[in-house]
Amino acid sequence: MKKILLLNGNPKNKSLCHALTTSYARAASTQHQVRRMDLHEMHFEVNLMYGYEANQVVEPCLQQFQQNLLWAEHIVIVSPLWWLALPAKLKGLIDRTLLPGFAFKYSETGTEVEKLLPNKTARVILTSDAPQTHLEQAAEGLITQLTHGTLGFCGIAPTQYTLFGPAHLATSEVIDNWLSEVTSLAVRGE
Repeated sequence: MKKILLLNGNPKNKSLCHALTTSYARAASTQHQVRRMDLHEMHFEVNLMYGYEANQVVEPCLQQFQQNLLWAEHIVIVSPLWWLALPAKLKGLIDRTLLPGFAFKYSETGTEVEKLLPNKTARVILTSDAPQTHLEQAAEGLITQLTHGTLGFCGIAPTQYTLFGPAHLATSEVIDNWLSEVTSLAVRGE
């Protein structure tokens, strides 16, 4: 049994990401402990206004997200791929919560990084309208960013990826297959 934090990273309340997150949550909760958060329900300032130069009030939903990150052994993020990147609000969630002293810490000389979220794994499930022939290429930069520059930088590794697309052309049969794939991942805690 794993402790799984499941994040629907689509800022819209009705979406394919919502359906995939719901399927994952249902299946995972039969075998694992699951805490689900939906980005569209979270209200916070997305801009890290002062960088790391001054403290910014961390809203309650962001505090809850941080507590869930500490609790989790496995993190699942379901997100659309927009303009080869995460939605702005999801990027804001990362900027506002993966802070120095919480997710990582620099050494006194500033030349080394201590990863403060070790012993956690992740899966990122991405949806995209990119044609299948371009889907992996479209996601490549984001995958590198998340693997090495975000999750890995904080100690969350390894990170696995699942890509679904093109979403705008998906028939109900294709979507059912995607939901089945997510259900299988969830039961295994992947």
